[in-house]
Amino acid sequence: MIEFRKGEEWCRWNGILMNPKNHKKLFGVENEVYVEDGWIDADGVIYTDKPIGQILMIFGEKREDPGEYDEVVNQGYGWNDYTWEKQLAGKIIFPISFIENLEVKPMKQFKKDYPKFNQEKHDAFYNELEEFYDEKYK
Repeated sequence: MIEFRKGEEWCRWNGILMNPKNHKKLFGVENEVYVEDGWIDADGVIYTDKPIGQILMIFGEKREDPGEYDEVVNQGYGWNDYTWEKQLAGKIIFPISFIENLEVKPMKQFKKDYPKFNQEKHDAFYNELEEFYDEKYK
């Protein structure tokens, strides 16, 4: 059960304050871990055996071709935006901070870095947290 108490920075899950220390005790990691098909993102480190090009395709924003500029539909506006989008077409965009902080490790290193990771409990908590927010903001 997810609970937020006034004056506490972290939520509680089944009565346990979910600060980084307790998060690590329960799940083996201090923060949320994203486990996807072929890669894991833990504390900003990407664990994968995929080639770097595939990783960049996953995390980048691919810009599509905006098509042709229609002066009538656009009423003569947006030419600068259109030309900018045309220049970006077919390119993948990343925030500079992503590239500067990119750290990739082999998938087998994840078990060495987080030997006590409990994905079942971790996923149960984050699924419940997501349901809590979904219900709250319906």
